[in-house]
Amino acid sequence: MIIDRTNAVMTQLKGWADDGLDAFADIFVEKAKTRAPVDTGNLKSSIGKDKDAEGVFVATGVQGDCGYGAYPEMGTSKMQAQPFLAPGFEEARKDFKPEGIN
Repeated sequence: MIIDRTNAVMTQLKGWADDGLDAFADIFVEKAKTRAPVDTGNLKSSIGKDKDAEGVFVATGVQGDCGYGAYPEMGTSKMQAQPFLAPGFEEARKDFKPEGIN
């Protein structure tokens, strides 16, 4: 007799993926906050994480709460870029060590 355990395996894999993405998001938020330019502290304090409607972790607040996160990240015609998200992501990618993977 063959027992189909596909659903149980897929549920377990999704749980592991969610745990890994959650851990990566924590590192990414920390790195982005460390690199964020500080004038009033509003941008830095707006950086966080949340899950979207599909369960994917996303950085939050960079545009929504403070409304100007793209300007320091990308620069403007009057202000040189001070990237904090892209370099923060790269640092997090290098530092992230998922459990069980060598």
